[in-house]
Amino acid sequence: PKFVVDKEGDVTAGDVTAKGRVVLSYTEDPTGTSVDLSTYGYASVIKLTDNTTTQITDLPAGAPGQILYIINATGNAVSLPAAVSGTILRVKIAKGKMITLVSDGSSWYVQ
Repeated sequence: PKFVVDKEGDVTAGDVTAKGRVVLSYTEDPTGTSVDLSTYGYASVIKLTDNTTTQITDLPAGAPGQILYIINATGNAVSLPAAVSGTILRVKIAKGKMITLVSDGSSWYVQ
């Protein structure tokens, strides 16, 4: 059986226990040299596979507590937008690596 929660807005609940795997929303759609991820707010895992991609120009708006994993499966290091908080220099995701971002609802933070 499949258990799907499809609810927008604030939800208050107790603990959720999963006996089995938990599958997060996933996409490999973004392509191009510069990719805009602002329309991927539904995704928890975004895999970059286009070997021409070198830069992410924008991230999803982000909800408080949202976690976003970006996997770089391109042949290049990929730069995050300068707007990522908690960083002095522009962050790059090395080829073959993944980065975890957490949102407070207004900014993304590298973990």
